[in-house]
Amino acid sequence: MGLLEDVSRAMSEHPLVRGIDHSPRGSVRIQTAFLYPDGGAIDVFVTEDNPEEGYCLTDFGQSVETLLDVQVRPWESAARKRYLRAAIENYGVVQDGAALEYTVASIDHLSDGVIRLGQACLRVSDLIFTRRTQQPRSFRTQLRSIVEGTGLDYEPGFKVKGQYDKLVRIDYRVLGHHRESLVLTLASKTANDRAARVFAKWYDIGPLADTEQALTIYDDSNVNAYREEDLRRLEDKSILLPVSKPDAIQERLLNAA
Repeated sequence: MGLLEDVSRAMSEHPLVRGIDHSPRGSVRIQTAFLYPDGGAIDVFVTEDNPEEGYCLTDFGQSVETLLDVQVRPWESAARKRYLRAAIENYGVVQDGAALEYTVASIDHLSDGVIRLGQACLRVSDLIFTRRTQQPRSFRTQLRSIVEGTGLDYEPGFKVKGQYDKLVRIDYRVLGHHRESLVLTLASKTANDRAARVFAKWYDIGPLADTEQALTIYDDSNVNAYREEDLRRLEDKSILLPVSKPDAIQERLLNAA
């Protein structure tokens, strides 16, 4: 029996499981009922590098990535480091780079492992509420209102399969009348670091289909926060629009342009 069949047999009827499928990484993805603060589902991935030593459960760094997307660095202060350590140690979870991991001895212990790792991911993502500035939240709230104002269906925290079999988390997927829009955001706080991360995401996603378009929406309340070359690079990979022009953004999302 393959890994997907083993995991499905053990977890398909679990009340905290919303879906089980193959991951582009070669592992099995379990979509849990746990949610990140932005409403995205917490996924647990099961790998089988050495079945004799058990099965490794991992989030592949998605919990930490959720924090970095809103400029929260879990290693930035001693208090955050203590919180992060306590959040994962309480559940027996370990950290390997940005990834959170938990090992189970056999498939029969998978349920306990998924719950432990899912809870640890949830606790770690709660560091988002330690943000010292309200600017990113205000910018994100403004953009959400623009997206909702189109009346289109949209998904926050959507994960796109990139060109290197990597799941890339974007801020919004908006289903327009003729094309769907993949949206990444750029807040002026720590703009240079964030610009590099946004560019890397577009690069990892790779060329889009004719039915898709890439949009980067940036907070232009402080245009001096950005380097001109960073904005030019983003224009090479996406349609770059300031959040102060909601009509232009909505026109693009509706695919009227």
